[in-house]
Amino acid sequence: MGHTTENVELTVLCLIQDGNRILLQNRVKEDWKGYTFPGGHVEPGESFVDAVVREMNGSST
Repeated sequence: MGHTTENVELTVLCLIQDGNRILLQNRVKEDWKGYTFPGGHVEPGESFVDAVVREMNGSST
């Protein structure tokens, strides 16, 4: 049996809660419309925590 390889893309999502409020992102791109938690891609060599911090800093501006 041969080995197969797959390309993967790591992503993070972050749930931000303030009391009874939750931050959601309303995506409008055709390939993925609707509400989701904010997040994004993990860069090569980046930890999941660092990716969340970077994405949240970029999403909050």
